[in-house]
Amino acid sequence: MILQRLFLLFAITAGVTHAHAGEVEFAPISWAGVSSTKSAVYGHAIEHEGRRYLYYSGGIQGGSGKSSSIFLRVGSKTTDGWIYGGPKQILTPTPRSPDQLMIDRPCVVEGRFKTQGANGTSTFNFLMCYHGLDAYPPNGSWRVFFAVSDSVTGPWKKVGQLFLNDREFDGKVSTMSMSMDAKNSDVRLFYCFEGTPCTQLVNIAHLESPVAYRRIPIPLDGLTTGSGADEVRFLFPKFCVDGDSLLTIRSLTEDPSLDLVYVTNAGDVSKIPLTGVITGKPHRWETMQRFSCPDDFPANMFGFCGFVCDTRGHLLKGEDGSYEVLVTVQDSVDDIQSRKIHTLKIKP
Repeated sequence: MILQRLFLLFAITAGVTHAHAGEVEFAPISWAGVSSTKSAVYGHAIEHEGRRYLYYSGGIQGGSGKSSSIFLRVGSKTTDGWIYGGPKQILTPTPRSPDQLMIDRPCVVEGRFKTQGANGTSTFNFLMCYHGLDAYPPNGSWRVFFAVSDSVTGPWKKVGQLFLNDREFDGKVSTMSMSMDAKNSDVRLFYCFEGTPCTQLVNIAHLESPVAYRRIPIPLDGLTTGSGADEVRFLFPKFCVDGDSLLTIRSLTEDPSLDLVYVTNAGDVSKIPLTGVITGKPHRWETMQRFSCPDDFPANMFGFCGFVCDTRGHLLKGEDGSYEVLVTVQDSVDDIQSRKIHTLKIKP
């Protein structure tokens, strides 16, 4: 596969598209000591008080023996980049419960989150949403759950309520992203519902009875696929808030046959006005940057996991305007057990 090396940043001014040079740097994460037969996927990374917290799903992927729990690795910044400590298992499936088989796709934000217990109301500082599976399909369904903690590292307490508490969502929601809204009692969800990207504001003043407002489909105008080298894979999208815009990242490949595994070394970052998205007004996505990975990047990239964020779920930028995205790499196209998370640093 021959991929064009494109480093373009687009800005729309008076109907004219201006392209500026940019850089992409591969920043691998060491997985030494982690079994090559255990995958590390569906990552979510936040920075808090000078450290980076990488949450991810770890376990066996695919087949009737698949299982997964949620792990955390804590990174410290050095002159050589981010150095991560060993993995810590922070959340596991609960026997005889709706998440008894496997849990994955964690997303964490900071705020003030209340729960009601036998001893009254308790307030926690961090909220995690995650997927849980009770049985293998077609008998089981993916659902979304909450967990809370006083600390970014845990321990985590499962709240136990099905997220959104709506049977309509059973098994139909995937790839959650979360950000805090203007008030600490609200979170904004970004997810796929039956394959359609959506957003929804949820009031979680009390986690036992979250109030979900109207689900709004996210417009796809400007994200349509082309053909050949411009073919776009928009499977399992991840979203991130950046000021007054919503960002997403897509995979680009010139091989249309890679529909399911979408192995690619090229990507496309796009934005749309957030106010238009949350009010359902028609807006068009604008391409911010189209890029290809550097020469030292591994050949088998499975896909983009998402953006490195602050604790409110907003895009984290360096002083030079650079930002980072999480990517999943595997040893070969067919070796899904070897998938591990790494980072790309994108400079405008």
